[in-house]
Amino acid sequence: MPAMKAEKEPIIALLTDFGTEDGYVGALKGRLLSLVPFARLVDVSHRIPPFNVRAGAFCLANAFPYFPAHSIFLVVVDPGVGTNRRGLVLKAGQWWFVGPDNGVFTLVWKDYPGTAFRIREERLAGPVSATFHGRDVFAPLAAKIALGQAEPFLEPTHPPESFWTDPRPLTESSWQVEVLHIDRFGNVIFNLHRSQWEAWGSPQPLKLEVGALLVQGPLATFGQVAEGQCLLNWDSSGYLQLACNRASAAQKLNLKPGQKLKLKQ
Repeated sequence: MPAMKAEKEPIIALLTDFGTEDGYVGALKGRLLSLVPFARLVDVSHRIPPFNVRAGAFCLANAFPYFPAHSIFLVVVDPGVGTNRRGLVLKAGQWWFVGPDNGVFTLVWKDYPGTAFRIREERLAGPVSATFHGRDVFAPLAAKIALGQAEPFLEPTHPPESFWTDPRPLTESSWQVEVLHIDRFGNVIFNLHRSQWEAWGSPQPLKLEVGALLVQGPLATFGQVAEGQCLLNWDSSGYLQLACNRASAAQKLNLKPGQKLKLKQ
């Protein structure tokens, strides 16, 4: 069991698909503050598209490395709530993560494999709603981590579920890449990280086939092409992305998460 101690002002960062129209975020924060009144609650996002585990995973991956050590991430994008999917606590790198085992921790675990624990829900006090584990299971566990009291409620388990796949080699100079995420600006982000490209010897130029269109890069930034034109570059987290200058690449080229395209040198 990794060392667990109470923090003077623990940071609990919240990431959900709850939106802000209903009272779900308020209930989550109220439960946390009832258990840890001195906690600092930080909203990473509550606007993950409903049920979109991949979008939650990517949002989390963009945010968590910039938080202080010992921050606790409470992640609730949980379309399988109330089923037999596991509730998890992860100690990955210098951070803690609490949430469902449905792939939402894929990118955390890829970069910071650590220790995984199953939440022993039967040991939790009070009623548990079958449809709101964020409030009744994950929030109490996040609070117990903040208080240094979580150990009795955790049991070591196997690594979390993952949707990650590496680019598939097609030839010595071509690969099949998959759309990992599409951000708010319509940038299309692929399952190729710059570190992996560098391990290949940094082949360039890279050319992405999108139907009859061939998009080249990697360029440094959007303004290197004319407005409306597309390019390949590395996003701010180091993933290859297809972008258009001041336009949505996803809309322009009709691309969606999970699609596979050919990348070549």
